[in-house]
This record gives sequence, structure tokens and C-alpha cells, in this order.
Amino acid sequence: MIHQAKAVKAANPRVQVIVYMNSVIAYPWYRSAHKHVTNRSWWLQDINGTYLSNIAQDDRMTWHTWDFSKPEVGDLWIEACRNMTDSGYIDGCFMDGCANWDPFGKVDGRLVVPGPLEATKRKVFATNKPAWMKRLQAQIPGVAICGSGGGWVEGTVATQVQNWGANGDYAEKWIPMLQRAAAAGVLFEAHSQCGKDPQDPDEQTKIAAFLIAAGRHSYYMCGGWGAGSVDWYAEYDLPLGEPLSNATLDADGIYRRNFSKGTAVMFNTKTNTGIVSWAGSVPVVSAECPASHPWAYRPAQNFDYCCASADDKFGHVGINSLADRSGRASSCKGDAYVRCAQAPCDDFAESSISV
Repeated sequence: MIHQAKAVKAANPRVQVIVYMNSVIAYPWYRSAHKHVTNRSWWLQDINGTYLSNIAQDDRMTWHTWDFSKPEVGDLWIEACRNMTDSGYIDGCFMDGCANWDPFGKVDGRLVVPGPLEATKRKVFATNKPAWMKRLQAQIPGVAICGSGGGWVEGTVATQVQNWGANGDYAEKWIPMLQRAAAAGVLFEAHSQCGKDPQDPDEQTKIAAFLIAAGRHSYYMCGGWGAGSVDWYAEYDLPLGEPLSNATLDADGIYRRNFSKGTAVMFNTKTNTGIVSWAGSVPVVSAECPASHPWAYRPAQNFDYCCASADDKFGHVGINSLADRSGRASSCKGDAYVRCAQAPCDDFAESSISV
């Protein structure tokens, strides 16, 4: 790992190299875990005396968990990160299993504590774990990232969330999560699964939600967990610029935000859908579908896209031209669609349209 980090730094000294380090599991490939495994008193036990292998016991796993109720275990865990950052080629550590976002507004989120633990041990564990993370942040040159639930603990300066946009509850969860981190000046990494088409409405919504809430140190990426390469959409290279202001929310539940290069973002909190109108990109249609794409579809998303065909992509002929628009499809034949600038879109009004 050090060899690869050295090569990256040689190519670009400004790159920050962050290594993965679990804050629950003492994975056997960690050098410090070789010490950890030699002392049973350092292995976390639940209320039944069972040695835990993860946040909850999983008999399929053969490793052990850090018992942060023991001060010497905290020192050992810090050593795991320092073994790498002291090389001079690795800057920080990604602390998986750190804290989750708290919808009730607690700044430190919901600390990840394995268990169930005896009450006294749990209290000591919950006190020590964030203290050790704060201490680690003070000892390394880069960031200690609190992953992977979007929360953070006092003394750390970065957080990450996996599965950005899962279940689509952007207005209730994902946007407020990022807004809170941005307001606190906390670095935020939004990690999402990649779709096949960056113009797909769901992909547009993921990015729109991110841009509505993003702060100075907010980052977005999509990809898996073990890929040797990361998908890079053309949209990532389109002009964005600095935000002209924070997003505004109007009486209809619409967020809007504009950027200095001309990109405009809209997010509808009632339908949990968003549109990014990139500067210099394909224009977004108005509230009426154009003649080239006459049929409004996606009723569940308030008819936010227009299709060139009356058919969907699954062979349902004429479904997107149904007079009862609530019965229209959520897809478009051949993915021949354009976005609607202000949902709901009306069908193109020309009476000569035929199916």
C-alpha cells in the first residue's frame, strides 16, 4: 500500500491519499490487529459474553472487534492508522463504522457501538471511541473521515455516506444531511451507486440533490466498493462554477440554486425529483413538451420528462399517450426523452399529433 501511495504522490504531490481503516473490526491484515489477536481481553464481548465479530455477532466471520472501553485498545487502534500516515505518503484514514446521521439534529450523529453491551461497558465505550478519533485527527496530517452514515464526532472534520440517494427520500434525509455538514464546515463525501446513463432522471436527481446542498468541501462520486476504476460521466466536466448563494426554497417546495458558470439546479421536495440544467448542455424544455418529444410521462414524478414516442421501453404501445395520464409509464422507448424545466409538463398542444 505504501508503494502505491508513493507512486500517486510522485505523479501529483497535491493528492490526498486516504486509507480505509475500520473502527469496529480488527481486520487481520492490519499490522496492529496482529497484536490485538494475542490478547483476549482486548476483544469486545456482548452482554452474553460472546466475542463480537462485527456490529452484531456474525458466526460467518472469524475476526474480532475493537473494545474501546479499554484505553490500550484505543492506543492500538490509533497505531493502525499511524503505521500508514507516518510513512509520509499517506495523509489520512477513513474510519468506517464511525457514526450515522441523526435526523434529530445532534451534531455528533449516532455513534456506532456494537452490541448489545452491558450498560456500564457501553457508556465507557461510547465515551472513549469518539475521544480516540479526536485524538487521531490531531495526530495525522490529513483528514480522519467518519464513515459511512453521514454523521461525525466532535474533533473530526470529515464524514462520508454510502448509498447516497437510496430509497429516494432526498427532501427528508439526504439534502438535510449534507446541508448540516456544509453549515458546520465538515467535509462531506456523497458516495452513490452508478447508473448506466447520466442523463437518466434518477441520476439527474442524485446529482441535483447533491448540488442543492453542497458546501465548499463537499464531494460526489459514484462507484462500487472494489472497482479498480471509477465511472466518470461527461457531466462532471461541464461548467459549474461557484454557487451564487445557498439554495432557496419557495412556497411550492421547490429548491433552486444557480452557479457562476450558468448552471441552474431545481429540486422538487414534494416529488423528490431534481433537474440540473448544465451551462452549455442540451437545453431543458419548458412546461410544455416540444413537438419532437410530445408526450409527458412519469406520473409518479409529476410528469417531469417528455418522450419522443407514445410507447415505453417495455413494449407497451401507446401507454405514454393515454388520455388518463395517471396510467402512463415511468420509462420512454429508446430512452428518447428530454427534461421538463417546470413539472408537471403538458403534452405538446398541436392537434395533429398521431400515435
